[in-house]
Amino acid sequence: MIWFRGFLRNFSFQKKIFILNILLILGSSLTVIPITILQYRSQSKKYREQRAQRKARSVRVAVNYALYNGSTEGASFDQLIDSLQHIVNRQADIENVKISVFGLDRSHFITSKSNDSEDVFFSEEMIRRLKISTENYLLNQKELPNNSFQMTVYQTVFYRDLELVLVIGYSQSNTFYASELANFIWKLTVSYTFMLLVSFGVAYFFSRQITTPLIAIKRQLSKVGSNYEKISLKRKSKDEIGMLIDSYNEMQSALKKSMEALALHERSKAWKEMAKQIAHEVKNPLTPMRLSVQSLQRKLKDLPPSDRDLIDAFCTGMISQIDSLVSVSDAFSDFSSEMNLKKPLDLSPEVSRAIKVFDPEMIDLSLEQDIQILFSRSALTQILMNLIKNSLQAMPKGGVPNIKIATFRKGSKAFLRVSDNGKGMDSEMQNSIFEPNFTTKSAGTGLGLAIVKEALTMVGGTISVCSEPNGGADFLITFKIHNDLTT
Repeated sequence: MIWFRGFLRNFSFQKKIFILNILLILGSSLTVIPITILQYRSQSKKYREQRAQRKARSVRVAVNYALYNGSTEGASFDQLIDSLQHIVNRQADIENVKISVFGLDRSHFITSKSNDSEDVFFSEEMIRRLKISTENYLLNQKELPNNSFQMTVYQTVFYRDLELVLVIGYSQSNTFYASELANFIWKLTVSYTFMLLVSFGVAYFFSRQITTPLIAIKRQLSKVGSNYEKISLKRKSKDEIGMLIDSYNEMQSALKKSMEALALHERSKAWKEMAKQIAHEVKNPLTPMRLSVQSLQRKLKDLPPSDRDLIDAFCTGMISQIDSLVSVSDAFSDFSSEMNLKKPLDLSPEVSRAIKVFDPEMIDLSLEQDIQILFSRSALTQILMNLIKNSLQAMPKGGVPNIKIATFRKGSKAFLRVSDNGKGMDSEMQNSIFEPNFTTKSAGTGLGLAIVKEALTMVGGTISVCSEPNGGADFLITFKIHNDLTT
């Protein structure tokens, strides 16, 4: 059995089905044909025995009639023999057998004259077996070379003080049963051949049903990599293969999300490293540059008014540009830094405090009280500043801003919603808005919302956006409730 398993390992699953199907059909045929041969032989033997019994019964009845019909009463032994000879000859012709009558002392009395069957012999072994037989009946079958059997029946007949032995012999041809057996085996062979051909088609169909989804899964798994594209397989059945396809589709969805998250993490990591380097390289020379320009401004009083105004305007512009570079450097520094965000906060009061710098007429508040979260106050302020500034910058020219800010809780989650009536965004922009370096403003760094998402991710929070072109934007931020967190 072990070698057979090793043999099957060398073939594909589809070929294994074909091989096992062939072995099953061949095995069943090799089992059925010998059983059929044995059954035919058993039926042939039973038929020969029953036929021998019928012939023996017919002869015995005729002999008993001759002995006990009253005509032999008072007859001499020779007369009895003559009467028996007549009966024996007639029954031999009727049954097409050869009949002999012996005494138990092996004395030979009568032999039929009308049959060409081989002579029968009455041995000591037959006498011994006949004496111990409870039925006074023996049958001996001898197979002959010409597909026939020599049948010999021994049975005892009693008359007065005589115990006679009737010996009936004839040749029984087995050609009919042999022909029937050969014909049946031929039909059986044809049937199994047809079944084998049909099973090939059935095996091919079912093997395709099984292996096609597996091959499709294998092909998709081989594509897993940087250029991996999710392609779901259709479930066509409710069996184990269908369950496997469902599991594969679920795994594929989870894998796609993991790969996207990994790619985003790698991009974010690269941006952090670059942001740290930019913040360091840009900010270092800005301070001495600012001090130098300010020093230059202080020395302008000794110059003529026309020159002083020109240089003063230049210095003011330089300081403004330096301040702009400082703000960009600070944004890069904030993005690359690891903030300590786990501080207990009461969400609603912190939101009210953070938005005081904006015009209250353009902001509608709906704040639920007593919502405790773990987050950084500065990070929360930065989130609101970024979202409100983006909302104001997204307003169409001449539009009146209407920003709605709401806090609420559901179960173990706290929610902060910021909605506006700006020009909105399409689905492509929604998919990219939280990535570093994405901006629609000429003077933007593209790090504002990326910093927001990074800060929320660090405490298990999320941020999502729902928007349509010219339909405003709706940002939803989630936090974990402080009481449900393990600090």
